Amino acid sequence: MNELESYILDFEALTGCKLVIHNNLTSFFKIRKPEREEDLFDSSHQDLRKVFPCCKAAAGVNECIQHCVHDLRHFVSKKHPGIVFSRCRYGFFKIAVPIYRNGTLVSILFGGIWKRPLDREKIRLLRSVLPLFTEGLASKAEEIKRLSRSRFERDVTLFIESNCHQPLRVSALAKHLSLSVSRTCHLVQSTFGRSFSSLVTGERIRRAELLLETRKEIRVKEIALQCGYPNTEHFCRIFKKVTGVTPGTFRRKIFSAGDQSS
Repeated sequence: MNELESYILDFEALTGCKLVIHNNLTSFFKIRKPEREEDLFDSSHQDLRKVFPCCKAAAGVNECIQHCVHDLRHFVSKKHPGIVFSRCRYGFFKIAVPIYRNGTLVSILFGGIWKRPLDREKIRLLRSVLPLFTEGLASKAEEIKRLSRSRFERDVTLFIESNCHQPLRVSALAKHLSLSVSRTCHLVQSTFGRSFSSLVTGERIRRAELLLETRKEIRVKEIALQCGYPNTEHFCRIFKKVTGVTPGTFRRKIFSAGDQSS
C-alpha cells in the first residue's frame, strides 16, 4: 500500500465518497526517491474510468475526460474556486476540490460522481469536509516528501563527511547509492541546489577552517592532506577563493584575535 493510500481508503469507507486525484498537473503527489519517482497513492485513484464505471462506459470517453479534467483545470486556474459543483454532459453530478500551493494549481481531487443531485445537507457536509480532507492530504504529502528528501540529504552529507579526506568523485557517490552518475548529479543538484564538487569543496574548507582554528601546531601542508588536497598550493588557492584569505592569514587572524581578548 502506498503511503497516502490508507487515508484515502479510510475516508471513502466513512463517507461512501469515492475519490480520484488528478495527479498529472505537477509532481506534487509524487515522491522523488534516489532510484525513481513514486506516487504517494495507488494508480487506481488517479483514473476516473477506474473508479467510476459511468465514465468508462461513456460513448465519448475521451471527450468526457477532456471536459471533466482539462476544461475544469482551465476554469480552476482562471477562477481559483475553493470547491466546484457541476454536472457532466451525461447528467452526472460531480464535486471537485482544487489544491493550490503558493497560488498555483498543483492537483484536483474529485470527490464523487452521482446520477442524481444530492440533497442540501449532503452538499453542505461535503462542502465542509472535502476541502479540509484535501488540505490535510496535501500537507501529509509535503511532510512525507520532506522526510524522504532529508534521508537522501543525510546519506549524501554523511558520505562526503566520511570521505572528503581523500580524492572523491561523483562516481563514488553514485556507486554508494546504486545509481547512475547522471541520476546522482541531477538529484544532488535538485536537492542541495549545488553540484557534488561544490559540496565536497565546502566540506573540505569547513574542515580546514576548524583545524586552522583549533590545531595551531599542525602545518598548513598537513591540514591540506587531511582535507583531501595532496597539493598544498592548490589547497591554498581553493581556500582563498572560498574564504577570501589564505590559510596562513586566516590562522593569524584567529590567534591574534584570541591573544588580544586575553
